[in-house]
Amino acid sequence: MRQGGARAVGESRFEEGGVRAVVTGATGFVGRHLTEALLERGWHITAAVRRPQRLGALADALTVVRWDATEPVPEALRQAIHKANCLFHVAGLIKTPDAAQFYRVNTAATVKLYDACRGSKCRFLFVSSQAAAGPAFRPVPLSESAIPRPRCHYGLSKLKAESYIRSSAHTPFVIARPSLVFGPGDAETAQLVRVVRLGFIPAVPAHLRLLSVIYVYDLVNALVLLATHPDAVGKVFFVAHPQPVSMVRFLKEMAQVLGRSARRINLPCSFMELAAYGGDVLARLTKTTPSINSHKLPHILARWWLCSPKRLMRLGWRPRFSLKNALAHWLAPSG
Repeated sequence: MRQGGARAVGESRFEEGGVRAVVTGATGFVGRHLTEALLERGWHITAAVRRPQRLGALADALTVVRWDATEPVPEALRQAIHKANCLFHVAGLIKTPDAAQFYRVNTAATVKLYDACRGSKCRFLFVSSQAAAGPAFRPVPLSESAIPRPRCHYGLSKLKAESYIRSSAHTPFVIARPSLVFGPGDAETAQLVRVVRLGFIPAVPAHLRLLSVIYVYDLVNALVLLATHPDAVGKVFFVAHPQPVSMVRFLKEMAQVLGRSARRINLPCSFMELAAYGGDVLARLTKTTPSINSHKLPHILARWWLCSPKRLMRLGWRPRFSLKNALAHWLAPSG
Protein backbone atom coordinates (compact mmCIF):
# COMPACT_ATOMS: atom_id res chain seq x y z
CA MET A 1 0.00 0.00 0.00
CA ARG A 2 1.43 3.33 -1.01
CA GLN A 3 2.17 5.71 1.82
CA GLY A 4 4.04 8.23 -0.30
CA GLY A 5 1.56 11.06 0.11
CA ALA A 6 1.70 14.20 -1.99
CA ARG A 7 4.31 14.62 -4.69
CA ALA A 8 7.49 16.18 -3.35
CA VAL A 9 8.17 19.84 -4.06
CA GLY A 10 10.66 19.99 -6.93
CA GLU A 11 9.94 16.45 -8.12
CA SER A 12 8.24 17.79 -11.24
CA ARG A 13 11.59 18.99 -12.59
CA PHE A 14 12.54 15.32 -13.09
CA GLU A 15 9.36 14.19 -14.85
CA GLU A 16 10.32 14.67 -18.49
CA GLY A 17 11.70 11.38 -19.78
CA GLY A 18 11.24 9.71 -16.40
CA VAL A 19 13.34 9.92 -13.27
CA ARG A 20 16.34 7.62 -12.95
CA ALA A 21 17.75 6.85 -9.55
CA VAL A 22 20.28 4.52 -8.01
CA VAL A 23 19.53 3.07 -4.57
CA THR A 24 22.15 1.28 -2.50
CA GLY A 25 20.96 -0.98 0.29
CA ALA A 26 17.64 -1.74 -1.40
CA THR A 27 17.37 -5.04 0.49
CA GLY A 28 17.59 -3.32 3.87
CA PHE A 29 14.91 -1.85 6.11
CA VAL A 30 14.89 1.75 4.86
CA GLY A 31 16.22 0.95 1.39
CA ARG A 32 13.40 -1.46 0.55
CA HIS A 33 10.70 0.98 1.67
CA LEU A 34 12.36 3.75 -0.34
CA THR A 35 12.71 1.59 -3.45
CA GLU A 36 9.06 0.54 -3.32
CA ALA A 37 7.95 4.17 -2.91
CA LEU A 38 10.06 5.34 -5.86
CA LEU A 39 8.71 2.58 -8.08
CA GLU A 40 5.16 3.60 -7.17
CA ARG A 41 6.04 7.12 -8.29
CA GLY A 42 7.12 5.75 -11.68
CA TRP A 43 10.87 6.21 -11.19
CA HIS A 44 13.36 3.94 -12.99
CA ILE A 45 15.52 2.34 -10.32
CA THR A 46 18.92 0.67 -10.36
CA ALA A 47 19.46 -1.21 -7.11
CA ALA A 48 23.04 -1.77 -5.97
CA VAL A 49 22.95 -4.63 -3.47
CA ARG A 50 25.32 -7.17 -1.97
CA ARG A 51 22.89 -10.09 -2.16
CA PRO A 52 20.48 -9.65 -5.10
CA GLN A 53 18.51 -12.76 -4.14
CA ARG A 54 17.17 -10.89 -1.11
CA LEU A 55 15.23 -8.56 -3.39
CA GLY A 56 12.78 -11.36 -4.16
CA ALA A 57 9.96 -10.37 -6.51
CA LEU A 58 11.00 -6.71 -6.25
CA ALA A 59 13.94 -7.50 -8.56
CA ASP A 60 11.58 -7.85 -11.53
CA ALA A 61 10.85 -4.11 -11.43
CA LEU A 62 14.49 -3.04 -11.08
CA THR A 63 17.84 -2.99 -12.81
CA VAL A 64 20.05 -4.85 -10.36
CA VAL A 65 23.80 -4.42 -9.91
CA ARG A 66 25.72 -6.51 -7.41
CA TRP A 67 27.98 -4.40 -5.19
CA ASP A 68 29.70 -5.25 -1.94
CA ALA A 69 30.55 -2.03 -0.11
CA THR A 70 34.03 -3.32 0.72
CA GLU A 71 34.84 -3.74 -2.99
CA PRO A 72 35.58 -1.16 -5.72
CA VAL A 73 32.60 0.42 -7.46
CA PRO A 74 31.87 -1.80 -10.51
CA GLU A 75 31.66 -0.32 -14.00
CA ALA A 76 27.96 -1.20 -14.32
CA LEU A 77 27.22 0.87 -11.23
CA ARG A 78 29.34 3.78 -12.46
CA GLN A 79 27.39 3.81 -15.72
CA ALA A 80 24.07 3.75 -13.88
CA ILE A 81 25.18 6.66 -11.69
CA HIS A 82 26.13 8.79 -14.69
CA LYS A 83 22.71 8.19 -16.24
CA ALA A 84 20.81 8.90 -13.02
CA ASN A 85 19.16 12.03 -11.68
CA CYS A 86 20.01 11.05 -8.12
CA LEU A 87 21.72 8.41 -6.03
CA PHE A 88 20.30 7.41 -2.66
CA HIS A 89 23.16 5.94 -0.64
CA VAL A 90 21.22 4.05 2.01
CA ALA A 91 23.51 1.04 2.49
CA GLY A 92 25.41 1.01 5.74
CA LEU A 93 26.49 -1.03 8.72
CA ILE A 94 24.64 -0.40 11.99
CA LYS A 95 26.24 -3.06 14.20
CA THR A 96 29.35 -5.21 14.19
CA PRO A 97 31.76 -6.52 16.85
CA ASP A 98 34.64 -5.24 14.68
CA ALA A 99 34.98 -1.47 15.05
CA ALA A 100 37.19 -1.20 11.95
CA GLN A 101 34.39 -2.62 9.83
CA PHE A 102 32.27 0.47 10.51
CA TYR A 103 34.89 2.61 8.79
CA ARG A 104 35.34 0.20 5.87
CA VAL A 105 31.61 0.13 5.13
CA ASN A 106 30.24 3.46 6.35
CA THR A 107 33.20 5.70 5.55
CA ALA A 108 35.44 4.21 2.85
CA ALA A 109 32.56 2.83 0.77
CA THR A 110 30.77 6.19 0.86
CA VAL A 111 33.94 7.94 -0.29
CA LYS A 112 34.30 5.49 -3.20
CA LEU A 113 30.68 5.90 -4.20
CA TYR A 114 30.73 9.69 -3.99
CA ASP A 115 33.89 9.83 -6.08
CA ALA A 116 32.20 7.59 -8.66
CA CYS A 117 29.72 10.46 -9.16
CA ARG A 118 32.46 12.89 -10.19
CA GLY A 119 31.64 14.48 -13.54
CA SER A 120 28.00 13.40 -13.45
CA LYS A 121 24.81 15.42 -12.97
CA CYS A 122 23.63 12.97 -10.33
CA ARG A 123 22.56 14.38 -6.97
CA PHE A 124 24.19 12.31 -4.19
CA LEU A 125 21.88 11.83 -1.22
CA PHE A 126 23.80 10.31 1.68
CA VAL A 127 21.64 8.72 4.36
CA SER A 128 23.79 9.35 7.42
CA SER A 129 22.44 9.24 10.98
CA GLN A 130 21.61 11.34 14.00
CA ALA A 131 24.42 9.32 15.60
CA ALA A 132 26.89 11.35 13.52
CA ALA A 133 25.92 14.43 15.54
CA GLY A 134 25.72 12.63 18.86
CA PRO A 135 23.28 13.25 21.69
CA ALA A 136 22.18 16.59 23.08
CA PHE A 137 23.74 17.60 26.40
CA ARG A 138 20.51 19.13 27.68
CA PRO A 139 16.85 18.53 26.82
CA VAL A 140 16.93 20.83 23.78
CA PRO A 141 16.97 19.36 20.24
CA LEU A 142 20.19 19.83 18.29
CA SER A 143 20.22 21.82 15.08
CA GLU A 144 22.42 20.97 12.12
CA SER A 145 24.84 23.73 13.16
CA ALA A 146 25.70 22.00 16.44
CA ILE A 147 29.26 20.71 16.77
CA PRO A 148 29.11 16.92 16.19
CA ARG A 149 30.08 14.75 19.16
CA PRO A 150 29.39 11.13 18.17
CA ARG A 151 29.39 8.60 21.00
CA CYS A 152 30.12 5.39 19.09
CA HIS A 153 32.08 4.05 16.13
CA TYR A 154 28.91 3.87 14.07
CA GLY A 155 28.28 7.59 14.51
CA LEU A 156 31.91 8.54 13.97
CA SER A 157 32.13 6.47 10.79
CA LYS A 158 29.08 8.27 9.41
CA LEU A 159 30.50 11.66 10.41
CA LYS A 160 33.79 10.94 8.65
CA ALA A 161 31.87 10.13 5.47
CA GLU A 162 29.89 13.37 5.82
CA SER A 163 33.10 15.35 6.28
CA TYR A 164 34.62 13.95 3.10
CA ILE A 165 31.53 14.74 1.05
CA ARG A 166 31.27 18.28 2.39
CA SER A 167 34.97 19.05 1.94
CA SER A 168 35.14 17.56 -1.58
CA ALA A 169 31.79 18.86 -2.87
CA HIS A 170 32.68 17.91 -6.44
CA THR A 171 29.11 16.68 -7.09
CA PRO A 172 25.80 18.11 -5.80
CA PHE A 173 25.00 16.42 -2.49
CA VAL A 174 22.48 16.31 0.32
CA ILE A 175 23.07 14.70 3.72
CA ALA A 176 20.13 13.29 5.68
CA ARG A 177 20.48 12.41 9.36
CA PRO A 178 17.50 10.27 10.39
CA SER A 179 16.76 9.84 14.08
CA LEU A 180 15.65 6.45 15.45
CA VAL A 181 13.70 4.87 12.58
CA PHE A 182 10.93 2.37 13.27
CA GLY A 183 8.35 0.53 11.22
CA PRO A 184 7.65 -2.66 9.25
CA GLY A 185 10.77 -4.66 8.51
CA ASP A 186 13.01 -3.16 11.21
CA ALA A 187 14.76 -5.96 13.07
CA GLU A 188 15.99 -3.69 15.87
CA THR A 189 12.66 -2.25 17.05
CA ALA A 190 11.04 -5.64 16.38
CA GLN A 191 13.01 -6.87 19.39
CA LEU A 192 11.29 -4.23 21.53
CA VAL A 193 7.93 -5.37 20.16
CA ARG A 194 8.67 -8.92 21.30
CA VAL A 195 9.58 -7.72 24.81
CA VAL A 196 6.38 -5.66 25.07
CA ARG A 197 4.33 -8.62 23.86
CA LEU A 198 5.77 -10.55 26.80
CA GLY A 199 4.38 -7.88 29.13
CA PHE A 200 7.50 -5.87 29.96
CA ILE A 201 8.62 -2.28 29.45
CA PRO A 202 12.39 -2.15 30.08
CA ALA A 203 13.67 1.21 31.31
CA VAL A 204 17.01 2.62 32.40
CA PRO A 205 15.63 5.33 34.74
CA ALA A 206 18.53 7.78 34.57
CA HIS A 207 18.94 7.58 30.82
CA LEU A 208 17.11 7.87 27.51
CA ARG A 209 14.78 10.46 29.00
CA LEU A 210 13.83 11.84 25.61
CA LEU A 211 14.61 10.87 22.05
CA SER A 212 13.66 11.83 18.52
CA VAL A 213 12.03 9.18 16.34
CA ILE A 214 10.77 8.89 12.77
CA TYR A 215 8.34 6.44 11.17
CA VAL A 216 9.86 4.85 8.09
CA TYR A 217 7.12 6.10 5.73
CA ASP A 218 7.68 9.69 6.91
CA LEU A 219 11.42 9.20 6.42
CA VAL A 220 10.91 7.98 2.86
CA ASN A 221 8.83 11.06 2.02
CA ALA A 222 11.59 13.25 3.43
CA LEU A 223 14.26 11.49 1.37
CA VAL A 224 12.28 11.98 -1.84
CA LEU A 225 11.88 15.66 -1.02
CA LEU A 226 15.60 16.06 -0.33
CA ALA A 227 16.47 14.31 -3.58
CA THR A 228 14.34 16.69 -5.63
CA HIS A 229 14.06 20.06 -3.88
CA PRO A 230 16.35 22.71 -5.41
CA ASP A 231 17.09 24.30 -2.04
CA ALA A 232 18.32 21.07 -0.42
CA VAL A 233 21.64 20.84 -2.25
CA GLY A 234 24.79 21.22 -0.18
CA LYS A 235 23.04 20.99 3.18
CA VAL A 236 22.62 18.63 6.11
CA PHE A 237 19.13 17.79 7.39
CA PHE A 238 17.94 16.05 10.52
CA VAL A 239 14.90 13.87 9.79
CA ALA A 240 12.73 13.38 12.86
CA HIS A 241 9.21 13.88 14.11
CA PRO A 242 9.10 17.36 15.69
CA GLN A 243 7.68 15.91 18.93
CA PRO A 244 10.26 13.95 20.98
CA VAL A 245 9.18 11.02 23.12
CA SER A 246 10.56 9.14 26.11
CA MET A 247 11.47 5.51 25.51
CA VAL A 248 9.04 4.50 28.27
CA ARG A 249 6.19 6.36 26.58
CA PHE A 250 7.16 4.88 23.22
CA LEU A 251 6.89 1.37 24.70
CA LYS A 252 3.67 2.16 26.58
CA GLU A 253 2.06 3.37 23.36
CA MET A 254 3.27 0.19 21.71
CA ALA A 255 1.72 -1.94 24.46
CA GLN A 256 -1.59 -0.10 24.09
CA VAL A 257 -1.68 -0.69 20.33
CA LEU A 258 -0.84 -4.36 20.88
CA GLY A 259 -3.53 -4.67 23.53
CA ARG A 260 -1.00 -5.86 26.09
CA SER A 261 -0.78 -5.04 29.78
CA ALA A 262 2.91 -4.36 30.28
CA ARG A 263 4.72 -3.38 33.45
CA ARG A 264 7.82 -1.25 33.70
CA ILE A 265 11.05 -3.01 34.67
CA ASN A 266 13.78 -0.63 35.83
CA LEU A 267 17.22 -1.72 34.66
CA PRO A 268 20.24 -0.17 36.43
CA CYS A 269 23.18 1.03 34.37
CA SER A 270 25.25 -1.80 35.80
CA PHE A 271 22.85 -4.27 34.21
CA MET A 272 23.29 -2.61 30.81
CA GLU A 273 27.07 -2.71 31.22
CA LEU A 274 26.89 -6.41 32.06
CA ALA A 275 24.59 -7.02 29.07
CA ALA A 276 27.05 -5.22 26.79
CA TYR A 277 29.90 -7.40 28.07
CA GLY A 278 27.74 -10.46 27.52
CA GLY A 279 26.98 -9.25 24.01
CA ASP A 280 30.70 -9.03 23.25
CA VAL A 281 31.27 -12.58 24.49
CA LEU A 282 28.30 -13.87 22.50
CA ALA A 283 29.57 -12.11 19.38
CA ARG A 284 32.95 -13.83 19.66
CA LEU A 285 31.42 -17.25 20.27
CA THR A 286 28.67 -17.14 17.64
CA LYS A 287 30.05 -14.70 15.02
CA THR A 288 26.81 -12.72 15.34
CA THR A 289 26.24 -9.15 16.52
CA PRO A 290 23.85 -8.69 19.45
CA SER A 291 22.03 -5.36 19.62
CA ILE A 292 23.68 -4.55 22.96
CA ASN A 293 27.48 -4.57 22.96
CA SER A 294 30.33 -2.42 24.18
CA HIS A 295 30.38 -0.36 20.95
CA LYS A 296 26.71 0.56 21.39
CA LEU A 297 26.73 1.08 25.16
CA PRO A 298 27.69 4.81 25.16
CA HIS A 299 24.98 5.35 22.55
CA ILE A 300 22.37 3.48 24.60
CA LEU A 301 23.16 5.28 27.86
CA ALA A 302 23.00 8.84 26.51
CA ARG A 303 20.18 10.87 28.07
CA TRP A 304 18.87 13.05 25.25
CA TRP A 305 18.92 11.85 21.65
CA LEU A 306 17.20 14.96 20.39
CA CYS A 307 17.38 16.69 17.01
CA SER A 308 15.27 19.34 15.33
CA PRO A 309 13.69 18.91 11.86
CA LYS A 310 13.04 22.65 11.45
CA ARG A 311 15.38 23.00 8.46
CA LEU A 312 13.62 20.13 6.70
CA MET A 313 10.20 21.53 7.55
CA ARG A 314 11.16 24.84 5.92
CA LEU A 315 11.30 22.90 2.64
CA GLY A 316 7.66 21.92 3.12
CA TRP A 317 8.01 18.49 4.75
CA ARG A 318 5.58 17.45 7.46
CA PRO A 319 5.21 14.02 9.08
CA ARG A 320 1.98 12.26 8.17
CA PHE A 321 1.92 10.09 11.28
CA SER A 322 1.80 10.86 14.98
CA LEU A 323 3.55 8.33 17.22
CA LYS A 324 0.27 6.65 18.13
CA ASN A 325 -0.93 6.55 14.52
CA ALA A 326 2.40 5.24 13.31
CA LEU A 327 2.42 2.40 15.83
CA ALA A 328 -1.18 1.55 14.98
CA HIS A 329 -0.42 1.61 11.25
CA TRP A 330 2.55 -0.70 11.83
CA LEU A 331 1.34 -3.07 14.53
CA ALA A 332 -2.45 -3.10 14.73
CA PRO A 333 -3.06 -5.39 11.71
CA SER A 334 -0.88 -8.11 13.26
CA GLY A 335 -1.66 -7.30 16.88
